[in-house]
Amino acid sequence: MAVTAVRAAAAAGGPASLSRFRGALVAGVLGDCIGGEFEGAEEVPMESVLQHLSSLDDETKGTGQLEKNTLNTPAPFRKRPKYVYIFNVCFCSLKEAEKPFCERLHRIRDLMDRSKVSIEEVISELGNGIAALHSVPTAIFCVLHCLQPRECLPESYGGVERTIAYSLALGGDTDTIACMAGAIAGAHYGIETIPQSWIRCCEGVEDADQYAERLYKLYHQSPLGGKGETGEQSVMDQSHCH
Repeated sequence: MAVTAVRAAAAAGGPASLSRFRGALVAGVLGDCIGGEFEGAEEVPMESVLQHLSSLDDETKGTGQLEKNTLNTPAPFRKRPKYVYIFNVCFCSLKEAEKPFCERLHRIRDLMDRSKVSIEEVISELGNGIAALHSVPTAIFCVLHCLQPRECLPESYGGVERTIAYSLALGGDTDTIACMAGAIAGAHYGIETIPQSWIRCCEGVEDADQYAERLYKLYHQSPLGGKGETGEQSVMDQSHCH
């Protein structure tokens, strides 16, 4: 997932830098970790999201790290890396996803074309569930929707912060959606845009950062490594929706 996110970000502009790899993995872990706080909730007021995120900046409210809440996680997936969980969900959802994902991508475009869109409309059009068809397009929309500042979010928030905060307010499978949206946003904006206070509060970030450096080296050693910066056809160009 991280490599895909970085390649997509690079295709949109800029090289597949180490900052993008680190941003993808670290922000993905952050989305998973922070998203566990709201997992399974039908309604998540934005005020509750912002209050929770604000507490990460306040060192007086605790020094412990956030850990993944496994109470609502299906037993077969507990204690397994998030990317393994996501891949299993995707493969298990293939039968359900008989309609092409392109239909959902068209819905994303329609939502983006509206002057205003409510959280209820996003959930109704794209979903917020565990199935890939109801979470992957939603994560993509969160990233695109939060490329620009939003009235419901603090002006001080950067792109990664906006994306994760917005994805949490959708409720449902918040950790999965925030993980994917965070990874894409992290690949787009880079590691430098992620708040240090969030990084300090989340378990597993150091491991993710180390894996990012290893992936970066492996990527640039592979045949794919140099193509993204020498005119490789973009991922979007290679995917034709009918």
